[in-house]
Amino acid sequence: MKEYRFVASSEDAGVRLDILLSNFCIEKKLGVSRTLVKALILKGAVSAKGAAVLTPHYRVKPQDEVRFSIEEKAPLEIKAEQIKFDIVYDDGNTQRINLFGELGYNKNEIVRFSLRGDYYGYSTDKQAEALHKPTYRLRANSSFNIYQKLLLNIGFVGQGGMKSFNNETNGIVNLNPGIDLNVKADYFLSPQVSIFLKFENILSNDYPLYLNYPVRGFQAMGGVSWSF
Repeated sequence: MKEYRFVASSEDAGVRLDILLSNFCIEKKLGVSRTLVKALILKGAVSAKGAAVLTPHYRVKPQDEVRFSIEEKAPLEIKAEQIKFDIVYDDGNTQRINLFGELGYNKNEIVRFSLRGDYYGYSTDKQAEALHKPTYRLRANSSFNIYQKLLLNIGFVGQGGMKSFNNETNGIVNLNPGIDLNVKADYFLSPQVSIFLKFENILSNDYPLYLNYPVRGFQAMGGVSWSF
C-alpha cells in the first residue's frame, strides 16, 4: 500500500471529494478510475482532516488535508509463447486409408437421422507422422420438422487421434480428442422468412485443432433469415 496526501486550496472549496480525488489521480498518473475512487471512499480508505469520509459527494473545505492509500500494481510481464507454424510437405508417396460405416433414416422429411463413423490410416514417406489428421471421427445428425413451422437440427461430432509437432520439445505430441454438440432451431414466419437460434459447442469442450489453439467455447447466435 502506498499513501498519498494533498491539501485542498481555496480554489478547491466546494468541490466534491470524489471529483477532486479523481483529478489528483489523473495529474499524478496513478491509473485510478473514478469508480475505484468512489469505492475507496465508501470503504473508509479516504480521510479529510484526520477523519474518514464515507460520502463521495462530501464538499471539500479549504486547507482540508486529504489522505488515501492504494495498492501498488505489480509490473505487467508479457512473455511471448513459443508458437510457430511451419509448412511441411511429405515429398514421397503419402497414402490414406478411410474405412467408414454410415446409417441413415428418413420418414417423410419430418424426421431424419444419420450416423457415420470413420477410421483413417496414414502412411507417410519422409515425415514421421501425418500431423493434425484425426484417426477416427464419429458424426451424428438429426432433424425434426414440426408442422412445417419449426425445424430443429441437432449435430454431434467426436474425433481424436491427432498428432502435432511441438517446437519446444522438438517432438511429436498427441492432441486431446474433442466432442462438439450443436443445436439450431428455425421458426418459419412464412416460406421466405424465418427466425433462428443457434448454439454451438454446447458442452464448451476446448479441444485443439492445432497445438495450443483450442476451438472457441460455447457460442450462441440468433437472427432472421430471408430467402428470395
